[in-house]
Amino acid sequence: MINFQCDICYNYFSSKRSLRIHQRSQHTKTRQYTCKLCNEKFTQKSSQKRHIAFIHKNSKPYNCHLCGKKYSIKGSLETHLNNHAGEKPFSCLICGRRFADKRNFKRHGQQHVVVESLPCKMCGKVFPSDKKLRSHVWLHLNEGIYKCDICSRSFSYISHLKRHITQHNGERPFICSFCNRAFQRSFQLKAHFRNHTNEKPYVCHICNKGFTINAYLKLHLKSHTDEKPYICDICNKAFTTKSYVILHKRIHTGEKPFKCEICNQMFGRKGVLLAHLNTHTRPYACKICNTTFALKRYLENHLLKNKCEKHMNDLWSKSKSK
Repeated sequence: MINFQCDICYNYFSSKRSLRIHQRSQHTKTRQYTCKLCNEKFTQKSSQKRHIAFIHKNSKPYNCHLCGKKYSIKGSLETHLNNHAGEKPFSCLICGRRFADKRNFKRHGQQHVVVESLPCKMCGKVFPSDKKLRSHVWLHLNEGIYKCDICSRSFSYISHLKRHITQHNGERPFICSFCNRAFQRSFQLKAHFRNHTNEKPYVCHICNKGFTINAYLKLHLKSHTDEKPYICDICNKAFTTKSYVILHKRIHTGEKPFKCEICNQMFGRKGVLLAHLNTHTRPYACKICNTTFALKRYLENHLLKNKCEKHMNDLWSKSKSK
């Protein structure tokens, strides 16, 4: 029966003699890493961490003085405190994204490591692994097989179609406390709120220009390389993304797939439809005189012109408390 466990690497052995031979041959180095909970020493940092995780999993002596959350490792507490302070000391030199802890920073960095250069024969895009290339080719082979019955837009994945359909039902539970704009998903609200706080955590390593979301940074980086792999098959104009080609081709076809359910007016772009809907709903209201506006900038101009300072101060205090 295998019941003799090495207290350093946690491997099991069939006899005590086998365990002693293993420890003499494998763990004769100086044990420089000490567990601060029981003073046991280890030759490797990873062994020390495993020891704490298994032996002291219920012991969490490091407390956060802000929220009371407890941790068994001091480094975990320090990372947690960075989240409270909004500090993200680890910055990706390639895409500018910042991280509060080193582990997530290193994990993110693997996305930029190109181990292989496997090009797609259909569009020329290069992938770091055969698995990612196969997933990409699948998109080509199944492009547009799932179609929205409402606006006729097509998708390669049924999950993407289901997510798209929620745009038509009008549900927007996530509300901006600053301008009252509503969103379907929490990450959309978070990205939007950065427009109010002027937070731009995604920074271009070439020109230092900042962006509110990583997608904008990725598009911007292509402006430095002049990479435009997507071609309009009607006029041969090149674009940086596939979505830009789709929008551009509507100029040729006159297609307007987005319909206002209030007045039946049709639009070629979803963003234009959303801006148009505001003319019906006028969601931006002055709390002093109750005047409503279709656009946020109209409300801000009104507040400044009429010196509705109390409302402006209320909006800013709400944004800072989030």
